[in-house]
Amino acid sequence: MNIHKLVQLPLWWRYERRRLALPPMLRRVTDRIFRVYEFWRVSQRVTRILGPRFSRSRTRIEIDITYACSLSCKSCNRSINQAPSNEHISLSQIHKFIKESVQGGHRWKEIRLLGGEPTLHPEFLSILDALREYRKIHRPKLQITVISNGYTERTQSILKKIPGDVCVENTSKISGYQIDFAPFNNAPRDYPEHTRSDFRNGCWITEGLGMGFTPRGYYHCAIAGGIDRIYNFKLGRQSIPDPGDSLQEQFTTFCSLCGHFCIHAPSATPEDGVSRSWRDAYAAWYERQKTAGPQKGQ
Repeated sequence: MNIHKLVQLPLWWRYERRRLALPPMLRRVTDRIFRVYEFWRVSQRVTRILGPRFSRSRTRIEIDITYACSLSCKSCNRSINQAPSNEHISLSQIHKFIKESVQGGHRWKEIRLLGGEPTLHPEFLSILDALREYRKIHRPKLQITVISNGYTERTQSILKKIPGDVCVENTSKISGYQIDFAPFNNAPRDYPEHTRSDFRNGCWITEGLGMGFTPRGYYHCAIAGGIDRIYNFKLGRQSIPDPGDSLQEQFTTFCSLCGHFCIHAPSATPEDGVSRSWRDAYAAWYERQKTAGPQKGQ
């Protein structure tokens, strides 16, 4: 096994998801170890030798079908609390995705529907039906998963209507406070610790959960699409990226703004969890809303 594969073992790149299950004292020790490793691994010098540690998935995709939500969670990585929106993907966009998937021979292993709260999409069940038909004809082993907060009675009633051949991940949230939400709005580029970081390295999400499809197009991860909603870089691909398209300019741009880039790095987090770049971006977003017309999908 070469060095590049060694440092990408699940022990390393799934740590962020599992750290909260560790006893506090052990977690503090492992956090220090992984923090040293993370900064070493994402440095420009090491990246030149080993290459980026993560790449975008070609077999898994997350579709943010709506940014409407029944909760307003602090540090939401889709900015739903920070910049509320009812924007959603249209059913015609889903049909276009299916057509491109068939014509391009894309071999999806899993399609995940989320947002926002996916059950709030006005055509949620029709979207499910379209994807199930695609699976029936073209990808019999495809897993279709719905991720829901399960928060309201309306959502619970819709979840009961989902056919049994669709997986449901009900996170069963009871409030807008989530203990496991990292400080997403802590942009690495705002801190001197990341002066020598190569943001093409990304994080485990792009491989572990898949690339993203949002109302603004396709991204190396769905979180990047949510960032683009606020910053308006307009970097989303308007068709499913070819297998040879690594989306590296998206990694460079969006990972420099995402608090998931390194495990609890940088060490200093603003009291409100929002660093300078994000304060400016949200202020600009709200200014644009004053003059903008109806949002796409509303």
